[in-house]
Formats: sequence, structure tokens, C-alpha cells
Amino acid sequence: MPIAVFINCEQDAQSLIPWGARFARADDTELIIAVPRRSKKKDEFTEISVSDSVPDRPMIAVAEAACENLDSHLFTRISEGKSDDESRTEIKILEFAGQRPDHLLADQIRELSIRSLLLPARETSKSADTEEDWVQHLLNEASCETMMLRGRYPTDSETPLSVLVATRGESDTDIVLERAQKIVTKFDGELSLLFVRPDDNRIALQVARMQLERLDQDTRIDLSQLPKTIALSDSLPNAIEEHCANNKYDLILVGTRKLKTIRTMMRPWDADKPVSIGALRGGVPFSSRFWSAIQIWCRSRVPQLHREQRIKLIDRLQSNSLFDFDFIALTMLSTMIAALGLIQNSGAVVIGAMLVAPLMNPLASIGYSLALGHVNLIRNSMYTVMFGFATALAIGMIIGSLVQITSWIGLVGQGVNCNGSEIQGRVHPNLLDWFVAFVSGVAAAYAMGRPKLLSALPGVAIAAALVPPIATSGLLLSVGQFQLSIGALLLFFTNIVAIVLGTACAFWAVGIGVGVKEKRKEGKPELVWPRYLFISFVILSIALAAGMSIMNRQDSSSENQRPAVLGVESLAK
Repeated sequence: MPIAVFINCEQDAQSLIPWGARFARADDTELIIAVPRRSKKKDEFTEISVSDSVPDRPMIAVAEAACENLDSHLFTRISEGKSDDESRTEIKILEFAGQRPDHLLADQIRELSIRSLLLPARETSKSADTEEDWVQHLLNEASCETMMLRGRYPTDSETPLSVLVATRGESDTDIVLERAQKIVTKFDGELSLLFVRPDDNRIALQVARMQLERLDQDTRIDLSQLPKTIALSDSLPNAIEEHCANNKYDLILVGTRKLKTIRTMMRPWDADKPVSIGALRGGVPFSSRFWSAIQIWCRSRVPQLHREQRIKLIDRLQSNSLFDFDFIALTMLSTMIAALGLIQNSGAVVIGAMLVAPLMNPLASIGYSLALGHVNLIRNSMYTVMFGFATALAIGMIIGSLVQITSWIGLVGQGVNCNGSEIQGRVHPNLLDWFVAFVSGVAAAYAMGRPKLLSALPGVAIAAALVPPIATSGLLLSVGQFQLSIGALLLFFTNIVAIVLGTACAFWAVGIGVGVKEKRKEGKPELVWPRYLFISFVILSIALAAGMSIMNRQDSSSENQRPAVLGVESLAK
């Protein structure tokens, strides 16, 4: 399985190709030099031979010159003919041409059986299509083992390499140790290990020693003969820099998947002689590549929101999700309308209550916060939903109690009729109700981001039906029908969870979630709480579905038993 290096400037060729050749020789495999070229034609990759005329492709000439500077007795160009000397490492140059050469290379990694990809250190660019972004994309998405490397290869190839592996015991430590062990073994080098642990308590050193012993037992590399040093520091780069002040190394390797650590490691180092620094991560798992492919496919087909549309959307969501007088007033009025419509068994009145209800906006805000990672908005929106629910439930109970009292004294003809079709339709939820609410959430989120589609929101409010289940539960509680009241509450919470999931998916599809990805690209800590909260909503959906299934089975069994009992009673008579 070959080693590949990705170069797009002369400086990259001078630093990466020698290191790539050494790594390839250590693995007894060939070296692939991947040269990108922007082209409006169809994506394709071609092998460049010595005889090819490439006057308009300067990077090919740079790669050729870098290959000529390698030790001739160790390496040979595969295009010059396969050498009989098996000790030589074969090198070939592949040009990847297309609108996004990085995507083409990422797609061909499996076909070319590339084991490890070396990338040049690059600063994050704000543009969506630059050479820096190509490197960043490969670092994020390449399915093979990937290393970002900064620094120059030592000019004296006869001197044994001195390699330092620095680790905090992360999952990629095995990979980086194996890579370092191979290169020092092949070139008679020296390997050292630096174990870093935060200095967070008095026994930090003792804990670090135990973790180092555990690492020695778990890793595939024998660490017993290696020089090992323990450093107590909250920063891995700072610990390495302090350690290197008294020790000189040719190559420093770190195994990590944290992009912030990788970016920090790629800063320039001051040293008396060239020091190369490599941050290596294992291959991206299939699940991550699968979801990334879905994201690319979805956002290439769904119209994305522009910056102005996003600004208007967030302003609308923030202003309409506040628990203020307007929200309280609309919640109370919509609950009163819904409760009276349920008592009268009037579907038209209940629909009117759905149009007045203001709960859709804070629920959409929660979905937006899940997609973008907006802490303050999700906190305020959840506060609004909880107090809105409490207000609506209290109003429903008060109206139900008043109706019962007035019916007893004869002011109204009847009290709360629990057998009415409008009430009965909201006390036996099923899985179809979840799907209705989910699709309603998707429709609401999609319409909210586009002014010309705002006219569809009333229809979405009718489909979502948030306030009527709360009013139903309040009315049933007022007359002591606790089991039926639980069914109405189950429908309400099912609608809430499904709408939040639907709005989050819709906002993600129209590009709202890009902000989280941009923070990850800039080396900032990736927001993980939206992912966990989204998973929590999914788990809650499953639990609600199980609850609805159990409740429906109990209702079905009670209905099946009732006629049998009546039959026995009639026979007795």
C-alpha cells in the first residue's frame, strides 16, 4: 500500500517529498506524488512520465526536480522502468485535475490503495475553494491515515534520524508509534517517547506513571527499551517545546484527531537545526465519511439560505421565542379557544386555536439551536416552551373546572364530555402522529427561512396541533380522568420532540449547520453538545413511541374485554 504526498507549491515539494520517500522506504512500498491542478474539464487523474511535455504545468516540473534530489541509489522513478533492484523505492507522479482536485484525490484513495497521506501545513482560509481549503478538506475527510507535516528534511542523509513521539495516551498513539518505529529501524535512528499529562492534582505524576505503564501494555510496540519522559502540562505543544529546549530531534510526531491540537502543532519552531513536526491521525471511519457524503449530496440539491436570509431568520426566531406578555397572552387565548372548542366538540373552533397558538416559534428556535449550536437561544426557547406548557395546562384545568361548576348549577347545558370526538381523537396517540409532527416541523423550518413561503405557516400550525392536546389534558384533569389525560400529554410531548427533530433536520439541510463546521476548521473546539442533545431527542422519540404502543395495546385489550363481560351479564339476566 503506497505512501502519498500532496503538494501544490515548491516549498511543499522540498519538505514533503523527501519525508514521503523515507516513509515509503520504511514501509517497503512505493511513493505517490499527488499534484493538484484546477481544471473546468471532467475530473481525471493521470500519471506523468519523464518523457511527458509539461511546459504549462510548473508543479510537475517542481515534483520532477524534487525527485532528482533524492538519493539515486535508494529511489527510482517507476516511469523509467521497473528496477530489478528490490531495495529501491519506486516513485510515480499523479496529476489530479478538476474543479476540486482534493475531492478527486479523496475519492481515489481506496482505488489507489493509499495507506498514508502526507499534507503540508496550511492556515485555515475563509474562502470555500482555495488551495488551503483543499488541504483542510483532505485532513478532515481522507479515509486513510493522514499526517500534516511542517519543516524541512535534514540535508545530511547519513546521520541517523532522531525521532520523538509525544502523546497524551490518545487513540492514535499506536499508529504514530508504529510509523516512528519503522522509520528509525530502517534508517538506524533513535526513538524517544514523551508522555504528557495535565498537572491537575498533587498525585498527577504518579497517575501519569500508571498511565504510561498501561500504554506500554496496550500498545503493539515494545516501549520497554525506549527513553521515556513524563511532562506535566495542560498544553501538549508547550510541553513539547519545553522538552525540545534541552533535546534535539529531526522529527516530532504526535498522534491526535483534535484539529485544534494539529493546528497548534503546525506553528513555526525556533531551533538550531531543522525540526520537522508531524501531526498524524488514523483513517476517517466509514460512518463519518458516510454522513459527510450525505451532507454534500443534500446541500448540493437543497437551496441554501443566504447570509441575509439567515440574519432575518435568527432575528425572527429570537424575537418570537421570548416569554413576554405577547407570548403569554396568545398562549392563554389559544388555550381558551381550544378548550371551548373541545367542550363544544367543534373542530372549526379547535382549528382556530391552532392558528393563534405561538408555540411553534420557540420549538423552531430549539431546532435551529441544535443545528447551529446556539446556547443562549436554546436555553431561552426551552424556558419559553416549559412556561408556555404550564400556562396552557393551568388554563385548561381552570376552564374545565368552571364549566363543571356552571353545569352543576344549571348555567350551561352540559359539562366536559370526555366521549366527544375532538377529545377522544387526542387521547389515543400513535406513531402516525409522530410522523405528522415531524413533517410539520420540516415544513415550518423550510418556510421560515424564505419570506415568500411564510404564507404556508398557518397550514403548518394546523398540522402540528400543539395547544389542543394541552387543553385536552387540562380539561380531563379537571374531571378526574387521569389516564385519558396522560394520553393527551403523551401526544403533546410527541409533537414537541418530533417538531424539534424536524426543524433541526430542515435547518441543517438548508445550510444552518455550517457554522459548527467552520469552528472546527478554524481549530476551535468542536461543539459536541448539539450532537448529544439531538441523540437525546431521538432516544426520547423511541421512548415515546414505545409508550404509545403500550397505551394502545392496553386500550385495545380493554375494548376487547368489555363486550365479553357485557355478554356474560346479559346471559345471567
